[in-house]
Parts: sequence; C-alpha cells; structure tokens
Amino acid sequence: MKKSFVLILFLAFSTVIFSQNPVSKNTYSIGGEISYYHYSEDEGSSSHLWMYPSFGYFFIDNLYTGIMLSYSYVSNDGFSNSSYGIGPEVRYYFTKNNINPFIGLDYGYSLNIDSDDDEVTSSSFTATLGLDLFITNYFAIEGSINYSINNREFSSDYGSSNNETNVFRIGFGTRVFIQ
Repeated sequence: MKKSFVLILFLAFSTVIFSQNPVSKNTYSIGGEISYYHYSEDEGSSSHLWMYPSFGYFFIDNLYTGIMLSYSYVSNDGFSNSSYGIGPEVRYYFTKNNINPFIGLDYGYSLNIDSDDDEVTSSSFTATLGLDLFITNYFAIEGSINYSINNREFSSDYGSSNNETNVFRIGFGTRVFIQ
C-alpha cells in the first residue's frame, strides 16, 4: 500500500513537472530577467547589472508581444549611473514538450542620470535567442543570449556626444503564463 501511494504521488508530480501547455492564444505572461554584461569602448570598459520585468500577451499561438521595463545601475570609482527604460518586445516560441526555444526582438529607450547630473539618453535594438524550461504547466525558468546595438547621446554643461556600442549579454530569469 505504501509503495502504491509513493508511485501514485511520483506519477502525479511527474505529470506536473514534465507536462506543459503550449504558449497559446489569449495567454498572459509576466516575467523578469537579471543580466550581467561587460563592454569596452574608446573611453574604457564598464560592467553593468541590468534587471527588467516584462508583461505581455499572446494574440495568436506562439507569438508573444509585450512591454518591458528596465533598470540598471553602474558604479565605477566614485561615478554612478542609474538608468530607467521602457520598450516593446516580440517573441516567437517553438513549442517542444516542456522546453520551448524562442527568438525575439525588442526596442528600448532609456534615460540615464549620473552622479554629475549629466543626462544620457539611449536607444537599443536587441535580438534574442533563448529557451523557457517549464517546471510546471505555467511556470518556466528562462535563459537567453542577447545581442544589442545601442546608441547613446550624452549632454552636459561641457558639450555633447553620440556613440554606438554593441553589447553581447547572457541572461537568466523566470516567466509565468496565465490563461
């Protein structure tokens, strides 16, 4: 009797872990990611921690459209920079059991304020390859590789400048699907 109970419990738990509803029409999604990246440019190099939540909806099966918010903070040798951003994102999911690879594109616009009260605006286009590993029918752990082209415009009391950087980033996060 005890073995039968354990077997039934195991099968029920396995069904929850290894089954997955496809990402389908009329599904909402809430997620978030934390990324760390390092980049170099003419003036030196910098390391960043970036966090963003995203909210979206599937208007058709496997096609996610959403809005992402972003926040980043950088501090190097007494200099700090906070950035707040927003932008649209689109993903297409390839449904495969409990592992769903996806490709995505997004555009972001952000405003940065640094410790010298200088203003930096930036815009970015990002291409993403990733996958969602479903732990339950509606909860996934997400990993992604991202490549961004960023355009930054800097203005201060001493002048202004414009530069472009390319950023390669690896991110990890979670995502919840609500039907």
